[in-house]
Amino acid sequence: MDHPIFVKILFLPLVFFMIGTHPCNAGGDKLAPAFQVLEQDLANESDVTPVPLIHLNAELGNQVTFLAANDQSNLPMSEWPESEKIRLVLISDIHIFDQQLGYFEETAIPMTEMALKMPKGDLLIIAGDLTGTGSLKELKEFRQFIDAIYARGVYRTIIFIPGNHERILDEPYYLRKGYLTHEDVSDPSGEIQRAREALTQGLPENVVYLVDKSIVVENYHIYGTPWVEGDSKWAFSIKKRFLEEKWAEIPENTEILISHTPPYLHGDFEEVEGRVRVGYHHTKTYSWMHTGSESLLNRVLQIQPCVHIFGHTHEGYGATTHRGCPTLFINAATCDANYHPLQQPIVIDLPRKESAD
Repeated sequence: MDHPIFVKILFLPLVFFMIGTHPCNAGGDKLAPAFQVLEQDLANESDVTPVPLIHLNAELGNQVTFLAANDQSNLPMSEWPESEKIRLVLISDIHIFDQQLGYFEETAIPMTEMALKMPKGDLLIIAGDLTGTGSLKELKEFRQFIDAIYARGVYRTIIFIPGNHERILDEPYYLRKGYLTHEDVSDPSGEIQRAREALTQGLPENVVYLVDKSIVVENYHIYGTPWVEGDSKWAFSIKKRFLEEKWAEIPENTEILISHTPPYLHGDFEEVEGRVRVGYHHTKTYSWMHTGSESLLNRVLQIQPCVHIFGHTHEGYGATTHRGCPTLFINAATCDANYHPLQQPIVIDLPRKESAD
């Protein structure tokens, strides 16, 4: 089925409020937070402000100084003029499903079409949930998607992290029980090895698979982490009490943070299924609630990266800010709540830095 995906480019003009001594200001020094990290029970919705998404071809105003959609935007990356900004293209939760499995067949994403319609930029970031069920076949299709984008030559760097759907990439989980969700897997260890080769073998140096590691790109310190809160029914899922240990590994000098799960209150509002007992029966109930990680929010408020990119909660697509913190929070989920890939990429510009210091 054909879907109107990635037809328009979006951007966030308020990204340019990140100035002064914050590291988003080129050449600025990173100072210690000037406020106390909010206690988990004190952070509330009044601290959060939505940031509007505006079409690139709309009235831009004077606050936007990046390369507009003109003839130059169609040039190969090597021919683009040097600018004071770097452009980030952000997506997440593209959920490439194997149609033969029968899941969401009507919403399967045509890889070639998606790759051709991706907006141009310096850095492409994909914040997890690359596949539907994390099978070997789906990972091969994701690799074809990456190769097709790379062949266009429109990004200097591509970074992607896994999400909870990438079952085969979480080796301990897959060996324990994840392989049981895939048909005809008699050799889980061999399947994992084949998946790694399919995903990373021959990958160009500027296409980076990032898991609990840092990398410096365009002089920005970038950290990627896939973990979500859960009961181990999915990959990279751990209980709430262990998440704080994972977030503590995020370096203090991180300027662009990529996680799969959202932080508490930011792009994390979703409809959650529950059950209530009515007489002798249990009835399903549905309620809207914030499902993001409180300890992740505290860590972000502590280290104050320029931008925090995530997905996982499809209904939370969009951008927000937090009172007293210069970080721009972005849920870049491509699929909506029904797994239709209708939510457009988010494009932002950051100041170009002269050094990584």
